[in-house]
Amino acid sequence: MLIICFYFQLVGQQTYEKAYYIENEYSLHLGYFPIFVTQFPNNDYVFGGNKIITAESNCSFITKVDSSGNPIYSKVIEQPGANNIINTSDGGFLITSTSYGYLSNKEIILIKVDEMFDTVWTKSIGSDDIYDNSITKGILTKEINNNCYLTVGMSNAFGAGGYDTFIVKTDFGGNIIWTKTIGSDKNEYIRDFIQTDDNGFIFCGIIDYGLDAGNGIFLTKLDSLGNLKWTRVFNGNKNHNPRKINLTNDNCFIVFSELYSLGSDRDILIFKTDSNGNILWSNSYGNSLDDFGSDIICLSNDSYVFTASLQDPVSSEYNISLIKIDNFGEVLWSKKYGGEFSCQAGRVSRTNDGGFVIIGNTTRNFGNGNKDYPILIKTDYNGNTNCNNNISLNMSNYTIEIGSLEFQIVNEGNSRSLTECNIENVIMTDSLLCDFTQKISSNMDDISVSVYPNPFHYSTNIILDTPKTSSYSVDLYNCLGQLVFSITDIEDNSIMLNKGNLIEGIYILNISDNTKIVKQIKIIIK
Repeated sequence: MLIICFYFQLVGQQTYEKAYYIENEYSLHLGYFPIFVTQFPNNDYVFGGNKIITAESNCSFITKVDSSGNPIYSKVIEQPGANNIINTSDGGFLITSTSYGYLSNKEIILIKVDEMFDTVWTKSIGSDDIYDNSITKGILTKEINNNCYLTVGMSNAFGAGGYDTFIVKTDFGGNIIWTKTIGSDKNEYIRDFIQTDDNGFIFCGIIDYGLDAGNGIFLTKLDSLGNLKWTRVFNGNKNHNPRKINLTNDNCFIVFSELYSLGSDRDILIFKTDSNGNILWSNSYGNSLDDFGSDIICLSNDSYVFTASLQDPVSSEYNISLIKIDNFGEVLWSKKYGGEFSCQAGRVSRTNDGGFVIIGNTTRNFGNGNKDYPILIKTDYNGNTNCNNNISLNMSNYTIEIGSLEFQIVNEGNSRSLTECNIENVIMTDSLLCDFTQKISSNMDDISVSVYPNPFHYSTNIILDTPKTSSYSVDLYNCLGQLVFSITDIEDNSIMLNKGNLIEGIYILNISDNTKIVKQIKIIIK
C-alpha cells in the first residue's frame, strides 16, 4: 500500500488555484495585474506584471513561487509599469515599458534585471528631439537567435504617417543593431510577433480604418535583416483586436484575436494561415454575453489551448477558462476556474509535468477593500484542478475578407543609457482558493540577518537575530534554483558557511519559519 501511494506521489500532477496579496498593505492602489508566467527547470514559477496605483501611475512587480505555489520572493520596481516581461536565457528578466517624459514625449524603456530582479542595465529608445511631442511606445520584447533581443512598439515619430510599427534589434546589452519602422497611411498598432524557421519575423497587429470603418488585422513578414517581404490584411464584418500569433508544428500561423462590434459584447476569433499568410480556416468562439481571449499556445500533438474570460449569464461576473481545440479549431474540452469571484485570464504556459499554468487576476478583499490580485492556476494535462467545472463554449465559422494596403519601411531610432531604477522587496502572501482561505501572517520585522564577509572566498558567517520561540531553517540555492546547502531547526544563531565544493557565482540564501520565507539575501562567492 505504501509503495502504491509513493508511486502516485512521483507521477501525479499537482493542481491548485491560489491568489496572492501583500499582507498589511495599506497604500492606495487599484490592484495587481499580471501579464507573464513561466516555469523554470527546478519547477519554480515566476509571474509578474503591473501594480496599478492610479489611472495614470503604475509600477512593475515580479513574484517567484515554488512548485506548490508557495511564495519565495516578490519585488516591486518603481515606475514605469511593464507592458511585457520575459525570462531570458541567462536566468534573468527583461521588462519592456514606456517612459512619460518632458512635453508628454514617450520612449521605449528596456530594463534588464538579474535572477533576483536587481537592475543590470536600462535603455531608452526613441526620438532625440524632446520638444517634438512625439510618442514611441514599447509593446513587447523577445529573445531571438544569435544572442539578441527584438523589441516592437508603435510610434508616430518616424514612418509613413500616424502610428506605425517600430522595430528595434539590440544585442544582449541593449545596444541597437538596427531599427525599422513599418506602416501605411493608416494607424497600425503592433500586438505580437514570432521568429520563423528562416530567422525572419512575422508581425501581427491592428489596422485602424477610422470610426466608421472599424479595425482589421495585418500580418507582415520581414527577413532576418529587417527587409519587408510581404504584408497580408484581413477584414470582416466586425472589429478585430489581435492578441497573439504562434508558429504551428506544420509551419503555419495561428492568430488569436478579439472580435466585436461597437456597442456589443465580445467574442474570440482564431484563424490559421499557411506560411505565406493565406487563410486555411477561421472560427469564432463565445456564448451569449461578453467573452474575450488572452493567450494561446501550440501543443506537440497539433492541438492548441487558449485562455479566455467568459461572462457568467447569472452573476455577470467573469470566470477564467482554458479551452483546448484541435488542428481545425473544433473544441475538445473547456474548463472554468475561480469559483464565485470575478476573475480574468492572462497568460498560459505548459508545465514541466505536461499540465498547464495560468496567470490571471481576481477581485477579492484581503483586508484592503475589493481590489485585483494575481491568481495562479495549476492544472493537469486535461485542464483539471481540484475546483474547476466544465463549461460549454459555442463555436461558429467566421468569414474573413482579404484586404490590401501598401506598407512602407524606413530606418530610424536612437538609444541611450538611463539611471538605475529603484527596486523594493515586498512579502507576497498566498491564499488557497478552493474550499477555504489560508492566511499566512508576516513577521518580517521580527528577524534580522547579517552575512559577513559577503562576497567571500573561503567562508562566511551568517548571524540571525530571531525570536526565541520561533524555529527557523536556512537554505542556499544556486542561480539554477538548485538547493546546495540546508540547515533545519536552527539552535545556534551563528552559522559558518564554508565554500567547500561550491563554485564561484551568485547564490540565494532563504531564511524560513514553519510556513514561509521571511528573509532572503544574495550571497556572492568569488
